[in-house]
Amino acid sequence: MQYTTRTAGAIVALALLALPAAAQDSCQAVPPNGARILFAGHSFFIPISREFDEFVLTGIDDTLGRHITAMAPYGGGSGSPASLWDNTDGSYDEVVSYLEQRPDVFGMTLFREPDTGLVGHATVDDYVLWFDLARTYRQDMQFFVAMPWPTHAHEVGPVVMAEQNLAFEQEILEVIGVLRQMYPDNRIDFYNHGITSVKMYEMYEAGELPDITCLIPEECGPDGSPLFTDSGLGHASPMMRELCSVGWLDVLYGIPYTDVAVEGYLSDTDAILAHTAAHNGQLPRPPQDWDRDGACTFFDVIEYLRDFDAADPTADVTIDGVYDAADVELVVEVGS
Repeated sequence: MQYTTRTAGAIVALALLALPAAAQDSCQAVPPNGARILFAGHSFFIPISREFDEFVLTGIDDTLGRHITAMAPYGGGSGSPASLWDNTDGSYDEVVSYLEQRPDVFGMTLFREPDTGLVGHATVDDYVLWFDLARTYRQDMQFFVAMPWPTHAHEVGPVVMAEQNLAFEQEILEVIGVLRQMYPDNRIDFYNHGITSVKMYEMYEAGELPDITCLIPEECGPDGSPLFTDSGLGHASPMMRELCSVGWLDVLYGIPYTDVAVEGYLSDTDAILAHTAAHNGQLPRPPQDWDRDGACTFFDVIEYLRDFDAADPTADVTIDGVYDAADVELVVEVGS
């Protein structure tokens, strides 16, 4: 699908290969020309958001001219919802300063202690504090929660890492499920980009990741390329960060990995991205999910455009064009 940006005359032209819509209860079109997104989190999250941002800004879809991000980075547990709220390092004030600008999407992550789990970092109550505050600035704000890979994964191996990732996922999915019930009018997306790291570790151990020459820097020669960039928490290599971010394009903009050109690697990146997409594709989706089967009616899309980015939200919307299941071009004129 492709959407043009708004022209000076307040006309939006859409070239639609298939109309996006809601797969379950309601219809929601993918943001037609980008979104204003706030990301707040730690070093297993913000570097991924920077890669996502780079994909968009370097032309993954030249119609996303409205895309802009703000990022509030805080390391380790300090980047969890609970710690951001506690404001011990000024994080609350910084995040609120961005929320005051009424972004379309507020993206957060989580942190999990090996012994106590999400308690003290990313419980339902921790997210509720932020969601309630965010909705005072924008009632229809969308939320995005991304789950990273487990810390210290290089110390336990890919099998245990995979087990930890799935256990971690089950914990946070329970939280997400409650939040979706509490906020039925707000889209809440969840994405496990940690599964990308798991797949890469498995391929490395199997000798199927030629771009990666060692596990951590201490095992590499001077020209080595480690999977994890440190032997402490186990931060992501540049390759891992880039591949983790590809799935965000699908969640936030409806751009599947098959439409993303990931270049410069010897490894089978399609296998990694397909594995990640398949895993996340079977997880519970928000009620307002994008529909990829073209079931959304033409008027649902027009209504979403009016709400999302109309020059005058109260203006009448007139249609020039006829919608059917085939490829069509539609022109939506807002006002006169």
